[in-house]
Amino acid sequence: MSGEGTITFTGNTTSEASLRFTASGIPSCSFTVAVTGRKKDGDKWVDDSTAFYRCTAWRDMAESVAETLDRSGIRVFVSGRLKVREYEAKDGTTRTSLDVDVEECGPSLRWTAVKVPPKA
Repeated sequence: MSGEGTITFTGNTTSEASLRFTASGIPSCSFTVAVTGRKKDGDKWVDDSTAFYRCTAWRDMAESVAETLDRSGIRVFVSGRLKVREYEAKDGTTRTSLDVDVEECGPSLRWTAVKVPPKA
């Protein structure tokens, strides 16, 4: 399976965002978001399967993301280019990775408030 398209989703970070720099000094920030679907089971809603998206932000956004997503469990929205790739795991099985080149990202305001600093 391979492909690329735009995706927008909301989920929870699984760890602190990791800021790194390329050899030429360009910032890159990686983080993973878990998205759990919900489905109706009779008269109640239950959790469905969970998908994990490996997200990467670049340049100025990378530094902002690293500062904002400073712990696990933060509810975020992410929009970006989805890249689905298959790879062979160490045990020889074929696995699928859901990678997102982040175009927009931010904390969800559904259950928390965020103060945005005034524009300088």
